[in-house]
This record gives sequence, C-alpha cells and structure tokens, in this order.
Amino acid sequence: MSFFQKQFIPKKSLFKKIFRLPERRYFLLALENLFASKGLAETNWQEVDALYKDYHIRPSRDEVEGRIKMLRRYLVHCFADHQLSDEEIAQIALLKKYLKLTENQIQRAKDEASRQVYKEAFADALSDHKINDNERLQLEKLGELLHLDIAVREQIQKEKTNVLVQRVYHQVIADERVSDQELALLERLQQNLGVDVNMETESKQLFDRYRLYWKLENAPLEPVDVSINLFKGEHCYFESPCSWYEYRSVTKRYNYAGPTFRLKLAKGLYYRAGSMRVQPVREEELQLLDQGHLFLTDRRLIFMGSRKNRTHRFSTILDFDTYGNGLELMRSSGRNAFLEISAPTDICSLIFGRLLEEY
Repeated sequence: MSFFQKQFIPKKSLFKKIFRLPERRYFLLALENLFASKGLAETNWQEVDALYKDYHIRPSRDEVEGRIKMLRRYLVHCFADHQLSDEEIAQIALLKKYLKLTENQIQRAKDEASRQVYKEAFADALSDHKINDNERLQLEKLGELLHLDIAVREQIQKEKTNVLVQRVYHQVIADERVSDQELALLERLQQNLGVDVNMETESKQLFDRYRLYWKLENAPLEPVDVSINLFKGEHCYFESPCSWYEYRSVTKRYNYAGPTFRLKLAKGLYYRAGSMRVQPVREEELQLLDQGHLFLTDRRLIFMGSRKNRTHRFSTILDFDTYGNGLELMRSSGRNAFLEISAPTDICSLIFGRLLEEY
C-alpha cells in the first residue's frame, strides 16, 4: 500500500469562491492527493509548484509545521523495516525538494523521525523484559543507519528502561504486598537490562513496608524475647507499651419529670405538691482502666498492667478491628476493649490476625 492516501477536501465557501480566496489549510491535503494519484517519482515540479500558487503558499511562512510533519512521517515509514533502499533514498530526496523546506527544517524532521524509529525499536526489544545480544547488535546497526549519536541512543535507552522498570514496580506493589516471586522478577529485570532500580526515599520505604507485610502473612514469624514467664512451648511474637480502655456507662446529666401542682395560700406564699422522678441520662464511653505492656503469643493475648494483669486465650476473642492508634477487641464475654499501642498498628494487626488464624 502506498504511503500517501487520497484525502477529502471540502469545497470552498461561496464567499471565498466569489472573492477567489485560497484555503491554505487544505494545501497539504491537496499535495498528498497529488502524491497519492501519481506517486513521488511520477510527480513533476510544475504540478507541485502550481499547488503552491493556487493556495497562495509562501514556503518560508505558510504550513511550515505541516510540511515538516509530512517529511517526518515519510521518513518513519521508510525506516520501518530498519533499512533504506535506493528507491526510498531517491523518493526522500524528491519529497524534500517538493516540500521546499530549509536545511534546518529538514534536519529537524530527520532528527525527530530517527528518535521515533529508535524509540519504537528499543521498546519492541524490551517487550519481553530483556535484551539479548542479537537485539543489541540490531539496535546498534539501526542507530548507525539513523545517524543517531551514541549519547542520544543511551538517553533513549535510559528513558524507555526507566519507564519499563517503573511500570513493573507499580504492578508489583499494586496489592500492597511484595512476594518472593515479585522480588525475584525485579532482580531479574535489573540483571537483564543492566540497570539499578534507584527508588526515592519514600518509595523505598513503601516498598520495604509491603515486603514486610508479605513476610508477616506468609513467612515463618520470628519470636521476640520477653521478660514474662510463658507456658512451655509458647512463643511471643509481638510486644508494645499499651493502654487498656473499656466501655463504661457514664452519667451525663439528670432529667426531672412527674406530676406536680402549686396551691396559693396567701400573697407570695405557695404550696407545691406532687411526685418528682429523677432520670439520669447515661452514655457509653471509653475509659482508661490501666497502662502497661501488651504481648501476643501463639496462644494468648497478655496485658501486664500496673493495676491488674489480663489474659485472653484466642478462643475467647471473636474478632478485632484495627485503628490508627490501636485495636478494638470483640470478646465472647464482657464489653469490647480498646488497646492503644505505641507500636505500628498495621504490623500488630497482621501478626495478630495470623496468630488467630493459625491458632
């Protein structure tokens, strides 16, 4: 199929027909129609020049960007197979002549086309997340054919590689977990492409956090040494300073109600009679009961407080909710308790959830 295709050109408005005003915006369409109908080799200079005159095109000022774009598109088309035939070289020379571009404008079209072709070729080579020796050789030959400086090629390679690495990185952390397989994928990617994944401090912290999440859910948990006595064979996996809260009913105010009447005995003297009921208004509030340390073992939740020690076997814990500053326990008996901890609640929640699941 020919590169140039027939284009539809709208008819002139009546006003422009009467005053013979040109439609400069349709010049490039007319030029492409000429090339499509005859081909570059068969088109003669007089036909091209006639279009410039008919549309009142001044080569140095009018439709410059459009003509540069046409040349760039044609160069990309010719380089699609990563080689140039003698016929293509001749046709490129004709097109440059017909488009009446300056040397600087021609060079700009060449540079832009060369960059585009090399970018597409490099992206295609990266599609399998690696570049083998044969692909490197082909890219080197293509760079020489396009007359691309080595610095430009390296810049394009770096840009495309970074885009790929960032895309894979975001895919890996999309579920907020980094598994062994995903970590190995990133390491292979770095090795295959010969690059290092340099994350910003915030991204590195997030990556490490998601890696830790996966380990807490899948890898063997590591016991922590504690000073309290545990059962034989029992191990502790989490410890944190903790404040123990429980819901308590608190009287907020009193309402007074009941039938009464007032009897006047004399001027300024009254007698009040009836029955007055006092109705306290109560609300449930969290109240601090104790402060101490929380321990999570593979069997129990232990709270060592300054006033009282509390122990809950996992069989007595129905569920728990995680908040930014602690956990709320739903127990099989008694009111819910809120445990405010100083350690990261996300880590505590993952460990606690796994211990409950494996109990």
